[in-house]
Amino acid sequence: MNAFGLGFGYLNKDEKNAYSLFEDAMRRQATSCDISRVKRNVNLLKVLATVLGDNPDIIYFNKTMIRTLGNFYGKQLSFVGCLSKKQADQCGNQLKKALEDAVWEIDKTAKNDKEILMGISEFLQRSVTYDRDELKNIERGKSKSPMSHNAYGALVNHQAVCDGFASAFILIAQYFGMKGMLVTGKSSYHRTSKVEHAWNIMEYQGEYFHIDATWDANTYETSHIYSYDYFGLDDDEIAVDHDWDFKTTPKCNSPKLSYFISNNLYAYSESQIEDIIYKQVKYRSKTIQLKISPAIPLGKNAMKYLEEKIMSAASRGGYTSEFYYTWQDATRCLSITLEV
Repeated sequence: MNAFGLGFGYLNKDEKNAYSLFEDAMRRQATSCDISRVKRNVNLLKVLATVLGDNPDIIYFNKTMIRTLGNFYGKQLSFVGCLSKKQADQCGNQLKKALEDAVWEIDKTAKNDKEILMGISEFLQRSVTYDRDELKNIERGKSKSPMSHNAYGALVNHQAVCDGFASAFILIAQYFGMKGMLVTGKSSYHRTSKVEHAWNIMEYQGEYFHIDATWDANTYETSHIYSYDYFGLDDDEIAVDHDWDFKTTPKCNSPKLSYFISNNLYAYSESQIEDIIYKQVKYRSKTIQLKISPAIPLGKNAMKYLEEKIMSAASRGGYTSEFYYTWQDATRCLSITLEV
């Protein structure tokens, strides 16, 4: 078992036995795994996702196409689309090189574990684009870019879907000796309905926090401003637009990794909304980001309310030029761009 993977610890005894079988087979780059002795009550796909979440360097098969086969020799879990040993070794070397490059880029500016986690998020935001073509393929029922679902797609091809982002996050964090896991569930984000999704839970100073690099990267792609909307969230915060099985993950109930709280950008009252904006305007910050407590009622027209707050704070700070802003209702995050 990977010493840095948290997922294994949240499996029951029968699931852990299956985990060991899968991990052993994958480390041998096998094309199938004998599951004759795996109990019927074990959710094979759940265990498979846990193994790959704990071991994000395993990339030699198409994880979107797993088959269960029964024959004279017993029941087999078949790994589809396997690379040859030569191809797998080549891809593994490319992933290792890309990982080392990412670590070097993050490590040269990070001073502590918190800055490392932020650095990983920022690195993925600026270097990986969301593979929308692959998303469409998956919605049609067949993957055409299986590497977009793992760390290779994110770090080598610089293109991934959610599980590729989450796998890359774990892989980089493990290099720094940090613990985390890949979480699978559903999320709505900017949709009206929830879809299959993957993100991370990371350990920091003995506590646990949700980090969804995919949704932050999607925000960065349109704004070119680093997003921390989904960085360091607790269970209640992320549950607004994410669903998952709480029994399979550690409890996340601390605010100390929050970018907004750490930087005094979290508004607990109406007056603080304007005060935070005013201080940043006074300092002539080009970008202003803040998070607003759900305890503050914004009314039916939140955009108009916030625009009035921005205008009032800007006037107090002597700013008279144009500004642009975006508001994320689910995360309660406001981002303002000033023309300075």
